[in-house]
Amino acid sequence: MRSIGLRLSIGMLNVFTKNMTAGRGYIALAAMICGRWTPLGSHGASVFFGYVLALQMNAQGLAIPAQILEIIPYMTTLLVLAFVAKRARGPAHVGKNLLLASTKMEELS
Repeated sequence: MRSIGLRLSIGMLNVFTKNMTAGRGYIALAAMICGRWTPLGSHGASVFFGYVLALQMNAQGLAIPAQILEIIPYMTTLLVLAFVAKRARGPAHVGKNLLLASTKMEELS
């Protein structure tokens, strides 16, 4: 997660401030869950969440309180996760040790 903040600060803004990613790592994790841990699904979910973030930024000119506008991406993420996470399953080998191919070959012989 630190590399994301680094990319944001050096690559885009040329300034670093603490907590500048503003919880977007949570939204990225939600995109992985909604995309069911597949590259295309995660891409689609990321595009959707990016669209919601852009919608929130464009709505700042309206007469809506800033606090309500700021929670739009996070509330959308929670609502989407509430419906999608029930059916989503994580990868089967999460938390299990990885056996290297050479170790496996030694065990078989």
